[in-house]
Amino acid sequence: MANGRIKESNGGRWILWVFVAMGMAMFFVGVAVGIYFIVDAGNTESVTATVTAIYRRGSGDDASYDVRVSYTFGGEEYSDVPLGYWQTGMDEGDEIEIRLDPDDPENIGANAVAVILPCVLMGFGLLFAGFPVAMIAAEHKKDGGRREARKRGTAVKCRVTEVTSDISYSVNGKLPNDILVCVSPDGKRYVSAPFARKYSLPVGGEADVYVLPDDPEKYWVDLNSVTPPDAEEFEAVVPEGYTEDPLGQNRG
Repeated sequence: MANGRIKESNGGRWILWVFVAMGMAMFFVGVAVGIYFIVDAGNTESVTATVTAIYRRGSGDDASYDVRVSYTFGGEEYSDVPLGYWQTGMDEGDEIEIRLDPDDPENIGANAVAVILPCVLMGFGLLFAGFPVAMIAAEHKKDGGRREARKRGTAVKCRVTEVTSDISYSVNGKLPNDILVCVSPDGKRYVSAPFARKYSLPVGGEADVYVLPDDPEKYWVDLNSVTPPDAEEFEAVVPEGYTEDPLGQNRG
């Protein structure tokens, strides 16, 4: 066992915060793009145009559409002007509202893009941030329960039955942390917070678990209370022919 007191690990919580930051950045980029389109729309004018031609290039998922429109602005007619986008259900002869730059009437603003792009960016941003925030909140709730149990909980002696890899967090394909599993005399199972694998806690010994009497789901496994087993205790917990597997599961 490594020297020093065993410190609990927060696993890869920092990675979750990275996803939160990425999601919020994407969300605010969407807001900025939306503001840009709103400001840009203030410098344009609305005109009714007619779809005069739709050219399809490619097929299936690779298909793209070149839409051409005609319209009248400032007493002049403009024809075969590229629209810049296509919408499902759009057909030749349809009348649509477009926005154009009065100083450059052939410069058409993409109305659909102005709505869709900011919404997509903000939606994905909230999705990227929302799930990690929910996971972080759940972990903080667990941490709060452990802290409360540590202060007010009743100590219960439990037998360490398993020390296994914490698969919730990996670094370069490796699992740096372990979790400890112990069972109380009345058969209740308790799982510790993750801790660095270097500590190599033994299977078969005893550990103190602090359990809240009024809320048994809140508990704290004192990793520093684990005692090494004697030969009889070890054999009672670990099956004959016990060997360490590649993941370090059931490690003694």
